[in-house]
Amino acid sequence: MFYCILKESGKSNTRVLKASDFWIKDGIFYWVHHLHQPDLQPLTFIIEPMRYLMTYTSCTSTSAEQQSCGPRTINTARFESRSRIGSRKVLRSTRSSTTTTERKMVRAWYHDGEANDPSDPHMLTPGQFLSVQQLKDEIGVELMKFDAATLDTNVEYLSLKKERGYSVEDYIIICKDYIDIDSRLEPDYNKRMKIFNSEHLHPDEEIRFVSAGSGFFDMRSRDDKWIRLELSQGDLMIIPGGVYHRFFLDHKGYVKLRRLFSEEPSWVAFHRPEGDTHTVRQKYIQDHRVMITAE
Repeated sequence: MFYCILKESGKSNTRVLKASDFWIKDGIFYWVHHLHQPDLQPLTFIIEPMRYLMTYTSCTSTSAEQQSCGPRTINTARFESRSRIGSRKVLRSTRSSTTTTERKMVRAWYHDGEANDPSDPHMLTPGQFLSVQQLKDEIGVELMKFDAATLDTNVEYLSLKKERGYSVEDYIIICKDYIDIDSRLEPDYNKRMKIFNSEHLHPDEEIRFVSAGSGFFDMRSRDDKWIRLELSQGDLMIIPGGVYHRFFLDHKGYVKLRRLFSEEPSWVAFHRPEGDTHTVRQKYIQDHRVMITAE
């Protein structure tokens, strides 16, 4: 059974609705019948939807493919009422014209070096943050922001794909219980997560777009310190080939990533110290003046 949790912005109180109260198709919310909770004030919600957030989560499921690992959130400021109160109410999507520079960008900071729960933020005290430009200058990582709902028609995104020769896409869902790659469940979850969590590099640049959820990508700085990037919905990241990095889920435990490739999907990882002698690592060290540290 799926539930909808309504939360009023700025307040802690929530109201729970069963899936039987609504259904969604093509971005349109259809109210199936009147809400039977007098204290919810359904009229206020229908007229002023921008005051609320809607979060979907699965309470029970017998199939791994149907599980929802962590909340999927939609900001209903993008929706407005198109119908009167009645047994069937509709909220239609209103596309945002917000540009990539107007939306909140990725946060990045130096990792505290502690080895306890990797899902914690692991900030130094006080925190040492890096800007998007500093990340590009320091380790060559490029970061952009797009609206996930309109990505496939975004001119800047389409130009990026064309310029870098990316013609193939797939997606990967990573959560606390399973990994789904283009509707195929990863047969050995623990083995795959161990690879993601371990320090590794790729011979080609890695480009990822966060369609939903959030997570942490850690990158090695020039002086071999960890820099933690906090990616969430709408963030696009390009990691140059040869950069040592690793990935961890945050405490929300869910992320859906779109992966871009120039050819058929391929994911090859070289772990440290195996990757130290790879030609792409040597080129990266030369291009970014990386300090060589003894193991």
